[in-house]
Amino acid sequence: PPCAAAQLGITAVRLHTVELTVTGDRAQEVGRVEIFTREGGGTPAEAKYVVLWKQGPDGAWRWDVDCWNPSA
Repeated sequence: PPCAAAQLGITAVRLHTVELTVTGDRAQEVGRVEIFTREGGGTPAEAKYVVLWKQGPDGAWRWDVDCWNPSA
């Protein structure tokens, strides 16, 4: 089946990390995102995000929790 992003007309996404804090096996990333769509005429929709990362026993970082909000 087609992916949800393609069904929504999303053609590209750019993530910009603004702040990254690592404490032990946890990390907090705060950033902003630009979302480009077929109908957007080259002007991206903008949003803010927070992602909480968790480091596994193998040392790999895994996405644990996220929250996204449109920029006003």
